[in-house]
Amino acid sequence: MACVYVGLTSLIVFGYLVSALSDWGSIELQESVRDALDDPAFDGVNLSVTEVIEWLRRIAYVVVFLSIAGIVFAVFAARGHRGSRVYLTVMCGLAFVGFVAVGGLAGLLPAALAVVCAMQLWSPESRAWFDAKNGVTPARPAEPIVVPAAAPAAVAAPTRELAKPERIAGLVTMIGSWLVVMFSAYFVLVYTTARESYVDSISKGSTRRAFDDLGVEPSDFVTWMFIYFVVCGVLALLACASAALLLRGVSRARTTTMVLAVVSLPMSVALVGVGWPWTAAAIVVIVMLNKREARV
Repeated sequence: MACVYVGLTSLIVFGYLVSALSDWGSIELQESVRDALDDPAFDGVNLSVTEVIEWLRRIAYVVVFLSIAGIVFAVFAARGHRGSRVYLTVMCGLAFVGFVAVGGLAGLLPAALAVVCAMQLWSPESRAWFDAKNGVTPARPAEPIVVPAAAPAAVAAPTRELAKPERIAGLVTMIGSWLVVMFSAYFVLVYTTARESYVDSISKGSTRRAFDDLGVEPSDFVTWMFIYFVVCGVLALLACASAALLLRGVSRARTTTMVLAVVSLPMSVALVGVGWPWTAAAIVVIVMLNKREARV
């Protein structure tokens, strides 16, 4: 599953950058860079719009190369190539840094998933699978020393062992939901304490022109987003609780987690671009919970 996620993510990044590079230097890009340079945070940056666009183009070429490498390593790692697993782990580390640096809060989910993928590549199950694919016989563990014990006063009730798909679904749900809770809480805080300032900030430049093209007032947009994030925050809290119960082995939590993942699909798709990592996460959860091992 880690190879599939890294491969698909690399393919999506590759397609996006190739499409962007084909229209590089457009008026929209120049206006976006110019608006960014007008921000007070970049007052000390002595670069022109042309220089910034040229540096961004070079960075884009580097990321294109890395995305191609990610696709290749994911394919070979999925076939059991041990060296590709090491390279793929390095790619997960680079992806974590890139998503956090570029994506901000929206990049925290794919960054967290990159960490989960790196951990999955070196889990005991993955190591055993790579050893089997490469004909390596794992070392036989030492026989444990059995010490006779007195008859217990009571026999503990057996606990159900979680299947691997359940663990993946629970962890992805927990990470994604907590990120939604934090992002929703941040937006609600901004709305309640600095609504007017936020409306003014999105009422300028290319953002204002985009609202005019859609026929939407910035103040109405901010109100809709407030309602949207309140609903998302409540659903994310429920998903966190459901994921916690799922990871504790509660069978009924599987159905609840599945329902919440299905509900999150249209809500994440509606947040065009920014919400798509959560769409991918919801699909992963649904696929994992529909596996035969997770239906026990």
